Amino acid sequence: TGGETAKAAVLAYLEIGKALVQPDRPRAIAIFHEALGLAAGDAEKSAALGCIASVGAPESLPLVRPLMEQGSDTVKRAAAGALVAIGEALVNSGQTAQAEELLTGAIPHLEDRNLLRRAAAAMRAMGKPVALGAERGYLTEYWVLGPAGSREDLRKGDVVPADARVDIAKTVMVGDQSRLWQYRPTDDPVGHVDFEQAVGQINDNGAYAYVEFEVPAAQDALIKVGSDDDEVTWLNGQKVVQYIGDRGWSPDQDSADVHLQAGTNWVLSKVLNGGGQWALSVRLTDRDGKPLAVKQWSKTPADIVALRGCLSSYWVVGPFAGREAMRTAAPVEPTAPIDLAQPVKQGDETQSWRWVSVSDVRGMLNLQRVIGNMQDVGCYLYAEVTADKAQDVLLKIGSDDDVYCWLNGELVWENPAARPWGEDQDVVKARLQQGANRILLKVLQGGGDWAASVRITDPQGNPLVLAQRKP
Repeated sequence: TGGETAKAAVLAYLEIGKALVQPDRPRAIAIFHEALGLAAGDAEKSAALGCIASVGAPESLPLVRPLMEQGSDTVKRAAAGALVAIGEALVNSGQTAQAEELLTGAIPHLEDRNLLRRAAAAMRAMGKPVALGAERGYLTEYWVLGPAGSREDLRKGDVVPADARVDIAKTVMVGDQSRLWQYRPTDDPVGHVDFEQAVGQINDNGAYAYVEFEVPAAQDALIKVGSDDDEVTWLNGQKVVQYIGDRGWSPDQDSADVHLQAGTNWVLSKVLNGGGQWALSVRLTDRDGKPLAVKQWSKTPADIVALRGCLSSYWVVGPFAGREAMRTAAPVEPTAPIDLAQPVKQGDETQSWRWVSVSDVRGMLNLQRVIGNMQDVGCYLYAEVTADKAQDVLLKIGSDDDVYCWLNGELVWENPAARPWGEDQDVVKARLQQGANRILLKVLQGGGDWAASVRITDPQGNPLVLAQRKP
């Protein structure tokens, strides 16, 4: 029929667009837009919207938004998927207000679990967590520690005391290796914690997951746990459920009657992996199976950054042209006190300091987002921290690319390296003075990503949470 011929033509046209995404993205987007305009049936419209979602171009928004209001339920779901991709692109470009509007409108129309995860993760990245799993009683605000030792060793004992609340700011020793708790919330609508992402794809090993929550009054409840593979779960220091053996994850595989105390409660789960995937979910319901609404312990990204000893904000100035020239040039005099009200000059160009906060829970300041996607440039980052006493510390620095660090006017580290950013790449012994301490970084960029971080610990590696100067 004519309708079937038109449908086949639209779908074939979309295939041409797919082939052009890598070599000619603008042309591919134009084809997807044109195909959406030509599509008559739900199948063609959904296919076109799926192609639009694959590129996530904000210029598609005027075509997608009307279908959220006028389309069938099938088309609305496809349009919502496209809005998720566009929203992610807007988050990455710093257009958070519009991204929040799109994602908030898309979530109620989504059924695909992966799209729900992506939408919730984008909201969380903006500091607007939606906790889809929490609505169904799942715990979501996890701190994870791992790898924590072999499966066999962890079947025999624990490297984390299970009978007390966990101090997530403290280092845990696993053999001769130190481990830090990492904030790994799950945005999965069924509370799935993917340990391949949170810890790594590691066979014959284990990890711990920890979460705190509050209830207004003491009450009986059910705790329901799913895992891949072994799991042992403690509530308020008491073992409540365990499974020893190999299995794939699904929700609510194990359950037990428990009693929640008024106020703060805590759950610690040990998850052991034989091979392949490993995962966890923990859900709380009343004795009739109705999800419990609990207040989970949650911090803002800046709170979490500070708790790990990372600098949570900086004054930034830049970019300044010329990576090679910036290795020896000094548009900012590093040995003198920094006057943040004074513009910085390089040649005929004048730039002002501006204050930015760190939103990445690892403590990484994304300089591409703060300054721009540039090559062969440099910038300065400045922070002040207050110590209540003079003390020896470790400055743990990450950078992409070159980094130079001054503490109270003294150059304490330089590493002219072309590298991707990582946590704690350089460890520098230093000494803080009592009172205010000035930290200045010069970060140079060759090409690609651009980032920096500073974490301050005591000599044993325990994070120091120091007050930072704010505007």
